Amino acid sequence: MTDASLNAIHAGLKSDAATAGLIAATDQQLNKNLAPLLAQSFPDFDPASVGKGIYHPVAVAAQDMVSNDKNPVLSPNGLGDLAADSVRNVPNAIISQTLAAVGGNPANLPGYDFTPYQMSVVATGVLRGTLPAAVPLTFADIYNILPLGISPDSSQALPIGYPLVSTYIELADLKKVCALQLIGQSNLISSSFYLNISGVRYSLKPAESYAYFKYATAAAVLDITLRKQAGGSAAALQALLALFNLGMDQGTALRAASGAGNPYAAAMVKLNDANPDSAQITANLQALGDVASAAIVGTTAVTAMVVSKAVAAIDTVAGFAATDSRNTGQPADLSGTTRIRTSVDLYAVLLINAVQSQFGVAIKPYQAATGSTVLSPADFPTLLANRIDAAPATAGVQELKEWMALLSNVGSGLGGTIASEYASTPIFTQFASFGSAVQSRNATYPIAAIGQLVGTIAALQQAP
Repeated sequence: MTDASLNAIHAGLKSDAATAGLIAATDQQLNKNLAPLLAQSFPDFDPASVGKGIYHPVAVAAQDMVSNDKNPVLSPNGLGDLAADSVRNVPNAIISQTLAAVGGNPANLPGYDFTPYQMSVVATGVLRGTLPAAVPLTFADIYNILPLGISPDSSQALPIGYPLVSTYIELADLKKVCALQLIGQSNLISSSFYLNISGVRYSLKPAESYAYFKYATAAAVLDITLRKQAGGSAAALQALLALFNLGMDQGTALRAASGAGNPYAAAMVKLNDANPDSAQITANLQALGDVASAAIVGTTAVTAMVVSKAVAAIDTVAGFAATDSRNTGQPADLSGTTRIRTSVDLYAVLLINAVQSQFGVAIKPYQAATGSTVLSPADFPTLLANRIDAAPATAGVQELKEWMALLSNVGSGLGGTIASEYASTPIFTQFASFGSAVQSRNATYPIAAIGQLVGTIAALQQAP
């Protein structure tokens, strides 16, 4: 940061000479160490000039690009979608280049998998930086978006960053991935677990989606009521005591407390219905009872129940063409007769068992389009053999890092311009104004149902 920039923050503020010198020396060393990559990325690279290396301009964004990490309600996000698109587009570009290099005949390179990547997934938890609008974005800015991780392979010339891995998943498991995104969009999990997806679009079954939000609301209402009771709320205690009698009085005490103005009881009776009729109240109390019974077992049981409802709510899944780099074209329904090739970072595969323990769903990342081998931390050599090779024509594996994919996609794929098609805001109700690349893959984004859920939670947070 220059003295002028510091002065703009606070009059008279200047940089510390010793600190500035240390930073400059570190920058110069990084510039030299990254020479092999920077020379490939920038024809005018100069190891003696950071302005022609790590601070080399790469792109300009039409709008501020910020992840949904701090959003009041997790929602589709331009930066997350851009990162996911990069993790899909660049491996597909490598496949196309490799195919061209062998004369368009896959048989000329035995053992290489020319299957295009249909999907990629990037968790919000690995998105760390921001891209400000209307200023030159440098190599360092792009790198800072996805800076995490280090290769377990000590032979890599560039070890920094999570390597990307090729996996295959069944359509049934792909629907589980979509369901986990729906859980995130419902604001029921930490932002770190929000899944930004490229290459597919899913639709929701109306009845099952309605049921999902009923159970999601029941779980959220029960959770906040328990926390409010622990904090001394008399109204929350009254609602919980009425809930305890649900199996014996079929909800009479809850209905009475609701009618008397108890906000927690009212939320339990209404769940995701603004003005429920008698039949809807009966269904709501049934869902509430199911969630309360699961809560006796533990929060994991409640989470698994809600996730199972989310999985049931996923209808068709359609795939965008491999050449549709921004996911703005018309997708075609995936049949489920073949596995779906997916690009993810190594960390995601290593955490696959944690997903099962936390969310109650098992997702199998297969090694190949056929066969029974599943990628797992328990078989690390097989897992590493599925790393995506950035240079297939070169001996050995040159890992394609997550940050490398973003750099290549922004600089080459997008031509240095991150256009308004990736625009988004932190306010989920403004989704209709988001860019086309964000809207198109979230065409059935359930704004109204999400609004009901977060509105119910917000009201209870304010209740005495």
